[in-house]
Parts: sequence; C-alpha cells; structure tokens
Amino acid sequence: MEINLTKEEIKLIQDSFAKICDDSNITAKLLYDKLFEAHPEISKIFKGDMEEQEAKLMKMLKTVISGLNNPHIIIAAVQDLGKKHFEYGVLTAHFKSFKQALMYSLEIQLTGEWTDELKAAWGKLYDILAESMQGLQYK
Repeated sequence: MEINLTKEEIKLIQDSFAKICDDSNITAKLLYDKLFEAHPEISKIFKGDMEEQEAKLMKMLKTVISGLNNPHIIIAAVQDLGKKHFEYGVLTAHFKSFKQALMYSLEIQLTGEWTDELKAAWGKLYDILAESMQGLQYK
C-alpha cells in the first residue's frame, strides 16, 4: 500500500481529526446511524455492542491518521483489517456506502471548517485505505 498524499493533505487530515478526537464517539455514532439509515442491510453484519464498534473504529482511525507520516507502520494493520472485513461479509459496495457515511459525519462534526480541499483530502485517504483493505480477497 502506498499512501500517496501530499504533506498539505496529511496536515489537513491530521488537524481536522484532532478537532473531533474529543467527540469521536459522536462522530462514529453519526457515521453508523447514517450508514444504517441508508443501507439497513449492512447493520446485520454488526453482531456486537455498537458503542464498542464505534470505539474500535475511532481507535483505528486515530492509529492510521497518526501514522500517515510513516505509512509503513500502518500498512499491515490496514491489510489485516481488510481480511477481517471480508470474513465478516463486507462487500465491495459497502466500502462506497461507508465512505459516504464517513464524509457525512466529518462534515457535520467539522461544520464551518469543511472545505472542498478538506473533503478531497479525506476522500483521497479513504479511497487509498479502502483499496488496500480490499486487497486480493475482493478481486
């Protein structure tokens, strides 16, 4: 996996994520609420406690975002996460739905600061991560 982000994009992502870290449970809840509202069938994949799932998501995002300056640190974790998602029954189409929900939750949490530039940076990061997570198992 190659994280092909500019230094400016990395800074935008890291700075914006730092602003929502204190409210990360709200961000994750917004994301999953939006995801399940748009695609109720996806909720069947999640068997456990959603608050625990929300915490796991934000922990993984924090790890990835803090490692953007040293991508070799996060490559194996992202690829392993993709294998697990495949085993859980996550489909290729679900990645697009998840991206839409993520972007929605970020836009809500970063109201007034959500610029086209920030949206593009987050979208680019998500696309890179989703491609890496899908790896060979989704081909």
